[in-house]
Amino acid sequence: MVEFRKVLFTSEHYETLKIELPFYSAFRDLLTVPWMSFFPLELYSSSGEMELTDFDIVVIGHPKKPFSIDQIIEYINYVEDGGCLWIISGNGGDLNWSNNLSELGKQFGIIFQSDRVIDDQNNVGKVTWPIITDIIEDQVTLGVKRLIYPVGCSLLTRTRRMKNIAYSDDNASVEAINRDASKSEFSDKTGFFGKEDWIDIGIPHVPIIATTTVKTGKVVAIGTPNFFHDQVFRVEDNHTLILNLFVWMISDL
Repeated sequence: MVEFRKVLFTSEHYETLKIELPFYSAFRDLLTVPWMSFFPLELYSSSGEMELTDFDIVVIGHPKKPFSIDQIIEYINYVEDGGCLWIISGNGGDLNWSNNLSELGKQFGIIFQSDRVIDDQNNVGKVTWPIITDIIEDQVTLGVKRLIYPVGCSLLTRTRRMKNIAYSDDNASVEAINRDASKSEFSDKTGFFGKEDWIDIGIPHVPIIATTTVKTGKVVAIGTPNFFHDQVFRVEDNHTLILNLFVWMISDL
């Protein structure tokens, strides 16, 4: 009998990506259709009485509440002990959503930038819905040629073990969140936030999706929950990349 893998979609921090919502139905169906029997998944929207270690994969789907130090340590230990973790931010990064997701992410070499990726030439009707074609050849990108990256931030990856698997295209740029205005306002400056200050780099070529391994655990980072939304899920190759990443995560379990 094939053993089911348990996947937790966290909900304690007011996450946007709730697997039970109707507009994530295509994503949910992809993970539960019968032909996935070679690695069947059980999806959970709450841990209940179970611990993180009871799950093979944990998805943090764009939280809107900060993590405590103890919670961050719990996630670090979970990954180092062989757990698989998705970390999903949103446009504007931590600053726009009053969370501290980068405090968790940087433990694995990832920072979610306070910006949003735009492309006024290569998009699907909105500058904030850029088409991504700069995709690195890798086992997780097999069959992936084009992606839609709707309303998402860029990443800053800080360690050599991080593998950036997709970048914004040459025509794209990023808008920085205006730290002196309300959280929803963006400036037209082009660049990204470095360790402390704004780095103006003109038209950027910035990472938007990254993976890493930490001891026996694995991490995927992406800057938008809208990547999984029904509106874009099967428009390009978003669904193929997501499936490949889930297969990669559990391939050694």
